[in-house]
Amino acid sequence: MPYADAVREALVDLMATNREFMDAITLGTSQRSRLLARTDIWNNRLREVLNNPQSEPRLFPRAFRQQLFEDDPTCSLCSQQIMSVDDAAGDHTVPYSFGGSTSVANGRLAHRYCNAARGNRTTPAT
Repeated sequence: MPYADAVREALVDLMATNREFMDAITLGTSQRSRLLARTDIWNNRLREVLNNPQSEPRLFPRAFRQQLFEDDPTCSLCSQQIMSVDDAAGDHTVPYSFGGSTSVANGRLAHRYCNAARGNRTTPAT
């Protein structure tokens, strides 16, 4: 259970951002090559999640994103409305890769796309 949020987020991220994975689950889903591709992609992502130590989680819990979404469903990066909590990501104000903690004080709500486009920059992508 300690990895439940991270596993769910990894799957949602694959379905939203990984073109090869998306194609493998929407086009020719019964083709052996697509089945093997999506299985390999998912297994690799799952290994990444399960091999990360849980002392400092990388992802914000779903409950945190849900609360931010209910309080104000506005993307902190593009200032547009987020239509669904499943399209939202917990964004680190100070990027995790720069030592930013996964804490309420360092978290804000963003579109998954905006969060991915920002990468590990301290300011939004332009």
